[in-house]
Amino acid sequence: MKIWIDGMSCEHCRKRVERQLEMLEEVRKVSVDLDSGIAFLSGAGLTPDRIVEAIKNAGYEVKEIEED
Repeated sequence: MKIWIDGMSCEHCRKRVERQLEMLEEVRKVSVDLDSGIAFLSGAGLTPDRIVEAIKNAGYEVKEIEED
């Protein structure tokens, strides 16, 4: 799954988003690319609503989600 995130501007932002997403039980692997503003997720039972909520809790907005 790819998630385009708006508002990340530094390494702290990237780590904050990664930590929030890693807290979701369904997430097995997460990687956030600061330059492109895209988070890559893998796991079972991932739902867009839970992902959007986690990213908003980190203080950022989701622009788009592409499910695999």
